[in-house]
Amino acid sequence: MDIEAAKLTGPSCNYAAGKSMGAVVMAMNDAAVMKLGGALKRFTLDPQCDKLEKGTGSRYVAPGYVLDLSVKKESRSEHAGTIGFAGSVTLSDGKGRVLYATDGDVQCGG
Repeated sequence: MDIEAAKLTGPSCNYAAGKSMGAVVMAMNDAAVMKLGGALKRFTLDPQCDKLEKGTGSRYVAPGYVLDLSVKKESRSEHAGTIGFAGSVTLSDGKGRVLYATDGDVQCGG
């Protein structure tokens, strides 16, 4: 993910697919980003969603897209200042059709 180029800093949670180390989503307190078609797509926090770790939320939106995130609180672990969970990512279009879904590791820090 082009985190440095997009100047994404501060507390966040990174969602990976499976046991991969590469993040597919970076969620922050007011926005989330996901690479779609080779470019970073920015999503805005849905103010009515559930709150997750580090001020992040369970739902972010962009024109034509809904990004749902979850963490399994019972899987919480801490190591070297990072909080880890099992979690999931689901990207849907504006009509509710699932475009992408994965379960994997979530790491929160910052």
